[in-house]
Amino acid sequence: ARALGGLGDGYYLRGRMATAHDHFTRCVALCQANGFGRIEVANRHMIGWSGLYLGPLADAEFEGVAATEMASRVSHHRAEMLGRSLVVFVRIEAGQLTEVRRELDLAHGLARRLGARNFEAQAFAYSAHLLALEGNRIEAMVEAKKALEISRVAGIAFFGPMILGTIAQLAEDPTICREALAEAEALLAAGAVGHNYFWFYRDAIDVALAHEDWTLAERYAAALEVYTASEPIVWADLIIARGRALAALGRGRSDRDLAVQIARLKREASRLGWQQTIPALDRAIQALDTA
Repeated sequence: ARALGGLGDGYYLRGRMATAHDHFTRCVALCQANGFGRIEVANRHMIGWSGLYLGPLADAEFEGVAATEMASRVSHHRAEMLGRSLVVFVRIEAGQLTEVRRELDLAHGLARRLGARNFEAQAFAYSAHLLALEGNRIEAMVEAKKALEISRVAGIAFFGPMILGTIAQLAEDPTICREALAEAEALLAAGAVGHNYFWFYRDAIDVALAHEDWTLAERYAAALEVYTASEPIVWADLIIARGRALAALGRGRSDRDLAVQIARLKREASRLGWQQTIPALDRAIQALDTA
C-alpha cells in the first residue's frame, strides 16, 4: 500500500495524472480491504488531486470532502490541510464560492501550524483567485505576491510557476505580466512539480487571449499538448482546444465549423464542471451569432 502511494506521488510529480490516479486508487482500495487506516488517510486526498484532471469536478470534490472528514477524525493535520485545499480549489473552479473562504482559512491555519510554507504559499494563491473572482484585483495581487515571496524561500519549483501565472493574469502593467510569464517558463524548462505545467499553461493561454496575442495563445496550447502527449487527459484536451478555438475566433474566423466546435467545448466544460472556463466560450458564441 505504501509503495502504491509512493509511486502515485512520483507519477503526480511528473504530471502523469491518469497513472498517478490509478496508483492512488489501488492504494486506498488495498488499505480499505486490510484496515490500513493511517496509510489510507495519508493518500485519500490524492485520488482527488490527480482525478480532477480526468473527470467531473464533483468527483474530486467528493474525494476532498471524504479525505478531510477522515483526516479530521484522526487528527492527521497534513492530510486535512490537503483535503481542505482540494475542496477550495475545486469549488473555485466550479464557481461554487459558498463557504470557500472558511475552508481556505482552515487550510491556511493548518499550513501555518505545520510550518508547511509551500502550502501557505498555495493558500495565498487560492486567496488571490478568490479575491479576483469577487472583483478585488488589487487585494488579489497583494495575496499573489505574498504567495510568490514565500515560494521563493520554500522552494519555487513546487508552486512557483502556478503563482507566476496568477500574477500574469492580475498584472495591469504589461512589463510585470511579461516578466512573470518569462520566469514561469524558465522554471518549467528547468523542471517543476507536474501541476505547475497544467495550471500555468491554462492561465498563460488566458493571458495571451486577453492581450489579443493569438500566436502566443497558440504557443502555450501547443506546449500543454506536448507536455501531455505521453498521457493525454480530458482536462488538458479541453484547455488546448478551447485556447486554439478562441485564438482562431480572434484572428477573424467565423465559420460554422468553429461555431460547432465552441458549442461542443462549452458542453464539455459544463459536463466536467469547469465553470470558470465557460464565460469566454459564451462570449465567443455570442460573437459568432452576431457575425
